[in-house]
Amino acid sequence: MNKPLSIAQRLWGSATLWILFPLILGGLFVAHYLQAPIIETLDRQIKGDLDRLVEFTRFSPEGELMSFQKYYEDGKYNQVKSGWYWQIIRTKDQLIVGRSLSMEGFTIPFSKYPNSESPTLLYGAGPSDADLQVMQIKVKDSASGREYNFLVGANPKFVIDAIDRVNNRVAIAFGLMGLFLLFGTFFQVRFGLQPLRKLKNSLLAIREGATKHFEEAYPPEIKPLTDELNAHLRHTEEVLFKARGEVGNLAHALKTPISVIGNENRKPTPQNQEIIQAEIEKVERHINSYLLREKEIYRNPLTNEVTNLLSVIRSLSSAIKKQYFDKKTSIHVQVEGELNFRGSQSDLEEMLGNLLENAAKYSKKNVWIKAELIEAVKSPLPMLILSIDDDGPGIPEGIRDTMLSRGKRYDETVPGQGFGLSIVNQICTLYGGSIELASSPKGGLRAILKLPRSYSF
Repeated sequence: MNKPLSIAQRLWGSATLWILFPLILGGLFVAHYLQAPIIETLDRQIKGDLDRLVEFTRFSPEGELMSFQKYYEDGKYNQVKSGWYWQIIRTKDQLIVGRSLSMEGFTIPFSKYPNSESPTLLYGAGPSDADLQVMQIKVKDSASGREYNFLVGANPKFVIDAIDRVNNRVAIAFGLMGLFLLFGTFFQVRFGLQPLRKLKNSLLAIREGATKHFEEAYPPEIKPLTDELNAHLRHTEEVLFKARGEVGNLAHALKTPISVIGNENRKPTPQNQEIIQAEIEKVERHINSYLLREKEIYRNPLTNEVTNLLSVIRSLSSAIKKQYFDKKTSIHVQVEGELNFRGSQSDLEEMLGNLLENAAKYSKKNVWIKAELIEAVKSPLPMLILSIDDDGPGIPEGIRDTMLSRGKRYDETVPGQGFGLSIVNQICTLYGGSIELASSPKGGLRAILKLPRSYSF
């Protein structure tokens, strides 16, 4: 199995590609963009020299080249193999009637003349088979009536050298820019991943027992993770603490019954058997009691389960309306479909089932349930708040808190055991939530239940 790339390698590799690819394309584009003006400069100079050559040249009636009316003086055309050349050919018989002094030792045959008057590159037409950038024009002499082809050419090495210098400078500039960006990306990746290195060091410190929680400040992108890990660590710590205490309590509770059973079992009599049976039943009660506590201790509120509020409320509402059909109870639901409880469906059903059943039991006819989000500034973790209202008699303010205790009831005339609210209080506390009883604007009691909601990504 291939070893996966680290985050730093992924960031560094992708950033390198995104830096080098545009830089290379940009460098090629800039180099090509700068070549055009250089080539155009050469073409303009050739065109200007060609126009002046035509302007200054005169022919005899016999078609021979006469002395220039104004001598065409330009040093680059008078120096042998200077790289700048001009030549005139009589079109009819393709006879060379004139050429520059720089063309000593070679000529350009008429067969190589370009067909158009636009700038053209003639390969191997110059001295030592050098390439020439040329322009030619056909002119009819008014004195002799003959046609002549004028040609001016230049060795493009001047342009090529200039282009090479430009390309080298562009390459150096873009290379330095690329190095600067790569160094910047390297430090950016190092700086950006620093919180993850801090997180790793904190995990090692927790593992070695140097600390119990993540205590340093982390960026907003990592803080939800550290908050969840801290909550998990606190829950684990509480579980271990309670487990140690419960094991000790269980051992202490079983010590006496086991001792009695051992003593009575040495002298078995019918009376002893009754004592032994009673002690065995006592042991069973202790074991069942501690098994129930174990379920509460190891209930993990940091579950991955996500339960949709609206679907559970609709199911419970339908069942409760059937249960109190004779009262024609109406349950008004104001809950958005995308709200989710971060916990098990059975726990949510147990909490809301008790609250809705109590509300329907004591209401005159109507029950209201509403759910909304708690603002982030008011809670470090994402929470939602549910309000269950009824139009019944309500509960006096002075005894509302006691109603959350096990076995407490306000109206003894109504059937019930008094465990519903205490169960709700116990379960929501395990999830880091809370329950509060208050007066309802509808006239009865309002139960306010705060529970964790799932993250929205």
